[in-house]
Amino acid sequence: MNPPLPVKSFWRWGIAALVLVIPLLASPLVLLALVAIAPEKILDFAAVAQVIRDPANLELARFTLVQAEASTVLALAVGLPAAHVVAHVRFPGRRILRGLLTVPIVLPPLVVALGFRELLIVAGREETGSAPILLAHTCFGVAIVVRVVAGAWAHLDPRHEEAARMLGASRLHAFASITLPALLPALLSAIALVFAFAFTSFGVVLVLGGGKDTIEMAVYRIALDPESAPIAATLGLLQLLITIPLLALYAGSQRYLTARARVTLTPGRSLRQTSWRERIVVLLVLVAAGILVIAPIAAVIRGAITINGTLTTAYFDALMVPDADGRLPIGALRWSILIAAGSAIPGTFVGAMLGIAVARARRGGTAVLAALYLLPLALPTVTIAFAYLITWQNDAPYSVPQAYAILLAAHAMIVAPFALRAVVGPARAADPREREAATVLGASSGRAWRVIEWPLVRRAMVYGGALAFAMSLGETGATLLLARPEFSSIPILIARALGDPSTEALGAVLALGTMLLALAVVAFVIIERLRPRDVGEF
Repeated sequence: MNPPLPVKSFWRWGIAALVLVIPLLASPLVLLALVAIAPEKILDFAAVAQVIRDPANLELARFTLVQAEASTVLALAVGLPAAHVVAHVRFPGRRILRGLLTVPIVLPPLVVALGFRELLIVAGREETGSAPILLAHTCFGVAIVVRVVAGAWAHLDPRHEEAARMLGASRLHAFASITLPALLPALLSAIALVFAFAFTSFGVVLVLGGGKDTIEMAVYRIALDPESAPIAATLGLLQLLITIPLLALYAGSQRYLTARARVTLTPGRSLRQTSWRERIVVLLVLVAAGILVIAPIAAVIRGAITINGTLTTAYFDALMVPDADGRLPIGALRWSILIAAGSAIPGTFVGAMLGIAVARARRGGTAVLAALYLLPLALPTVTIAFAYLITWQNDAPYSVPQAYAILLAAHAMIVAPFALRAVVGPARAADPREREAATVLGASSGRAWRVIEWPLVRRAMVYGGALAFAMSLGETGATLLLARPEFSSIPILIARALGDPSTEALGAVLALGTMLLALAVVAFVIIERLRPRDVGEF
């Protein structure tokens, strides 16, 4: 790994980022904590005690933890064989398979959950609860595992394991003693992300929960009740106590992975050179991709373009018919794009500054502060939105432009960590000695940065911006709490229509979901074309 730049170069970017992060994130979270422990401006732990003593809250926490743990185990069970295939086996369609396995990262969870619900309906089982939730979470978890682990696995030198095999070690023993320890940072990183996603999941539980609430859903249900605000704030803080250590685990492992990414990639073996066991694994991975990714997407599209098995555009035509308030449902598509674009631009800007600051952090105080910059990655989105409600509720009712600005600010903080992760790797790749040489030769610090570091960061910023746009498209929890009827996006219309059992309402929802899927897939194609090859970053 290249030596870090001087501490002053960290603070140049770090302070600039703090100017934006403190009012948009730190202040609302401080107010959230005060609502939990001092709701009447006086220290009072009554809400904390009520949450701890209430058996319903204990059951809520138990279910949230158990389903997150089970989702993580299932994601690893399916994702590790898939990561091996993607990293080491060459066959026609390998890139397509990798794309299919990782595209759920940018797909709206709400729409994917709708796809699984459609599959259950087609199968004659309108089942909701733990099993469908685990299946949908596994879909996203496998994408994360493949994204993070496959890149790291592809950079391992296979000769070490081959040497162990030649010395008499079994395949399993060689993997456990050589490959697994080398993959441990990537595995820990993937585990942290998968668990955090399942633990704070909102859209999936909203569609498939069937009365099974997680902590995130509980915060959403009581957030708008002023009398329940201390309880909601306490539950939000409870989530942070669990997600922040996961953040620390993720941040520590990613620094190692960035260094590992500079090792030369090892070419995979062709399918003809593999054993029959590995060919079976390839086949099982293909089946898993079909069940977890293709099937729910196809179910959404099928439901949007067919009625009783007959092709039709009726549901899409219905989007052009004004509702009771005179608004066109198709307008939700415009608002989804405006919200995603309006938040992705500042989110990418903030994330890029944070990424450069993190890349320049040294051990000690600056490294701790750099880890804090990753805090939004660990924050449940409903908790962020609730903190924003607390911060600005004294100004309500505020105007439509103000409400739009608040929503964009929340989305920008939610998507900024994705831009951060896109930028931090390329920013670390810059050799500080080249920059120092440029300044010795008379170049100003600004010119040295533009010539040496900016070319590395520029492409990563576009990549991070596309990822931020895609993540904002599918954001549901924060949008439901902060949006106004004047700018209802597709996730809002879908969430509102979930309680309408009519076929027409469901068809319109699936049509809107198909449009949202199309936007997300376009963003994914852009992301894949811009993504640094196999860096092991999320």
